[in-house]
Amino acid sequence: MGLGYPGGPIIETMAEKAGFRDYFSYPRTKDLHANLNFTFSGLKTAVFYDMIERGFFDLKTKTISPTLTDEQKCMIASSLLVCIGDIICAKVKLAVKSYPQARCVTFVGGVACNRYLAGRLTELCKTLNITYKNVARAYSTDNAAMIATAASCFLATEPYASQYQ
Repeated sequence: MGLGYPGGPIIETMAEKAGFRDYFSYPRTKDLHANLNFTFSGLKTAVFYDMIERGFFDLKTKTISPTLTDEQKCMIASSLLVCIGDIICAKVKLAVKSYPQARCVTFVGGVACNRYLAGRLTELCKTLNITYKNVARAYSTDNAAMIATAASCFLATEPYASQYQ
């Protein structure tokens, strides 16, 4: 859609303008409730082909249609973000169900800066009666926080914990 980099904050702003509604019903991950695996690689392709089908992108010239309005761009961004939120929430629900001993859900990495997604997870965790922790935005600009959190959890388990105390 001709968005700059990084696209996440731009998409969130556009989606907010469209009211965080699902206008185009982009496909959710296959086996959404079957296992914890998921990827968004097919979602970007689905959005791309939907834009072509709607006449928003000309595949021959590889250009965005000049008739694509800002409102339509916001609707695309909104549908995309709602879809991503649905997928993440479905997987978190499944993870909490699959691992009842889990006491906390955390959301880290660059995508954790997305207020809409963090809000969806906050509400979901309240509903599931499980603690939700979100890393401060200042520390969520890349995956370093995710790696540090994973390493901290790993090193806190035996036999590693006693070696590092």
